[in-house]
Amino acid sequence: MKKLLLILFTMLTVGALSVPCFASDLGDSYGELCKTTAEMKLDGEMEAVYTGGIVLSMNQTNTGDPIDPIATGYLLWQEGDAEHDYIWCFVEVTGTSLYAAGKEFYERDSVELFLNYKNSDSDLDVYQHIIDCAGNGKEFSFVSNRDVVTNTRQNGEVITVSDDSGEYFSGIAVMTDYGYAVEYRVPCPKLLVTQKVAVSMQVHNILDGQWVFCESSQAPANWNPSTYDYVEVSSKEAEVKETKPRETEPPETEKPAKETKPASTKAQTEVQTEAPAVTDILTDPVTQAENQSGQNSALLICVVAAVLVVAAVVIVIVLKKKKSS
Repeated sequence: MKKLLLILFTMLTVGALSVPCFASDLGDSYGELCKTTAEMKLDGEMEAVYTGGIVLSMNQTNTGDPIDPIATGYLLWQEGDAEHDYIWCFVEVTGTSLYAAGKEFYERDSVELFLNYKNSDSDLDVYQHIIDCAGNGKEFSFVSNRDVVTNTRQNGEVITVSDDSGEYFSGIAVMTDYGYAVEYRVPCPKLLVTQKVAVSMQVHNILDGQWVFCESSQAPANWNPSTYDYVEVSSKEAEVKETKPRETEPPETEKPAKETKPASTKAQTEVQTEAPAVTDILTDPVTQAENQSGQNSALLICVVAAVLVVAAVVIVIVLKKKKSS
């Protein structure tokens, strides 16, 4: 009887310790996140080495429905100093009519980069980096209620989003012939080879009433990290790949393209003064239940672990009573 109880106690203890481990291995792999030793310049121009990184198409609505890609993102990493490395990200966004007058960043044409260095299902581990088409930036994290906004820059100038705690990221947005492009340099904790970093990217396409996510094995949601896929940090050097030159004219859409003036790197996006009518996908892109699913998963893990611990305590008490009798 004692042996049976001891075996059961061991199984429960191992189970309690194993729950968090399994919970941290989420999503599918996008592939290897290659490193670069090239000299990178934060200027909104796509370096050739980006073609050797992770390439993601923004082609999913928040319901998981596929659409024609409206943006392409590229990811690399670079060794830094003794405390930090860097993740570089470049995103090309196609669009002829941009909107930057919204009060909130998600009410403007903008790009969001979500990173979770633990690949966990907790939204406390997610860091959100936003750049809008007018060149403003925002960093948000539930950790310490971090919400840092830089609204003082113009399109075509580098921004640094920081506070007394340090730099969260630097970035830039520039107008292009096909729409706009943004580039990020994100300081991050030292990266380990084979480390899994959860990634999600999102483009707000306001005038077309869309929030569009990068391709994912699941229907992605901005603050639901359990739906993110991940990249695996690699020591391999990114190799430049041959690509077709981009067309100077944006692809035709159902709506006729509006006549625009030639854009320069310092040109401010033409801002519309009246907010457009948007669809429900904008006003309620993710339901409250979906937003809380990450937190609910963590709560369920805690409850299971607590039950296992209580069961273990009961077993110990039974053993003591058996021994005393």
